[in-house]
Amino acid sequence: MIRNVLLLIMLIAPCAFSQAITATLLGTLTDSTGAVVPNVTIVATEVATGVTRRTETNQEGI
Repeated sequence: MIRNVLLLIMLIAPCAFSQAITATLLGTLTDSTGAVVPNVTIVATEVATGVTRRTETNQEGI
């Protein structure tokens, strides 16, 4: 019985580690004239979980 449980854990463990989800957002924030917009707070939200990440643009709008 213990042998079967250990085998099951060994088969499932790699699947658990492969479930990482990551993302990268890149860009420059500009207004309608194309000028960069500094010091703006950007919020990205994962709708399914409600998890949010916040960042602020720098002087170059990045």
